[in-house]
Amino acid sequence: TVRFTLESNNKHAFESVFPVMHNAVPVLTLRPDDSEDLTFTYRQQMQMVDNGLSVPYFINPPDATYHTEAYRWAFKGLVKNNDLRKYLYYLRGRNRAVWVPTFMDDFTLVAPITNGATSLTVRNVGYTLRGARELGRDALFIQLLNGTILTKSIVSSAVIDANSELIGVDLSAPFTADIAVADIRSISFMALGRLDQDGVEIEHVTDTEGLTKSVVVWRFPGPTAI
Repeated sequence: TVRFTLESNNKHAFESVFPVMHNAVPVLTLRPDDSEDLTFTYRQQMQMVDNGLSVPYFINPPDATYHTEAYRWAFKGLVKNNDLRKYLYYLRGRNRAVWVPTFMDDFTLVAPITNGATSLTVRNVGYTLRGARELGRDALFIQLLNGTILTKSIVSSAVIDANSELIGVDLSAPFTADIAVADIRSISFMALGRLDQDGVEIEHVTDTEGLTKSVVVWRFPGPTAI
């Protein structure tokens, strides 16, 4: 017999807060508050075995490292507060993984994108030279000024010259419209991640209509460990 204790029921349907999917996995679109520096930490999955009689034995797999990032949200209004709760209820603590963008200007578009294109030309930031695609930077979160969000998988990259690189995307998912350089708000990397904690605190400075603050830590163990 298995017994469960229900502390609270979920009255927040989460489907509406994940309008964007990438490879059948939801994409986080709630931009964090970057008025303060966001933390980034590398960690190891070190475990200790201690029988209490001899020297403790440490297990430290070299290929099991991961990193964590702290995201901070601060906003006003009942609607955004409700959306945050929908996200958190969907994640179920550390249970579910989602695509988490950096929301930074990781790439800068330097040439227009044409309808049907399977590549984009960006400013040379050393992506190809440093082999960033092999390090997990293989998915893009593109946000336009009109609010449109596009997600793309990177399949190749090449250096054009000292100032630009060519980023190839999945041939089965080409761009479906012309995009001018001035249309871009940001081009960010995104990675599969999950929360690093099962409990999240939401602070209401006044009430649910006023200022709401919350901090979460994302854990990115890499595509093979998700």
